[in-house]
Amino acid sequence: MALFDFNLDTSQMNPSYAGQPVPQQAYAPGSSVFDGMVGATNSVGNTSAGTYAPPVWNSWEGFMGTKETPGWGMAGLTAAQGINSFFGGRNMAKQADRSMKENKRQFQLNFDAQRNMTNSQMADRQNARLAANPNAFLATPEYMKQYGV
Repeated sequence: MALFDFNLDTSQMNPSYAGQPVPQQAYAPGSSVFDGMVGATNSVGNTSAGTYAPPVWNSWEGFMGTKETPGWGMAGLTAAQGINSFFGGRNMAKQADRSMKENKRQFQLNFDAQRNMTNSQMADRQNARLAANPNAFLATPEYMKQYGV
């Protein structure tokens, strides 16, 4: 018993093509079954001489594809989009990092300015209190050490 059991009906085969290149009219141009095979005739009528050059890389049908088989063009475009997205995402991450650093810097500048203004106002009020009644309140440096921001 054979591993694969099948019957091949050879009654409809034309024996005059046995061992010969397949003529142009015997298959559809751009067919992935015959184009580029050893001993086959490609879509422009040239016969291959023992080399294998898949039509996928050297034909428009291989690039764009047909209804039956997709071409490699969409896969290539998808890969290019993926690479572009990777680098775009990396640039966005770098920009987010720069933005975060700048936000921290500006926050610190604003905080320092607000702290200086608050401390200045508190010192002015304490100086005014001391001017009105020098013995009832703490001196300004001691007051700022205790209550300053």
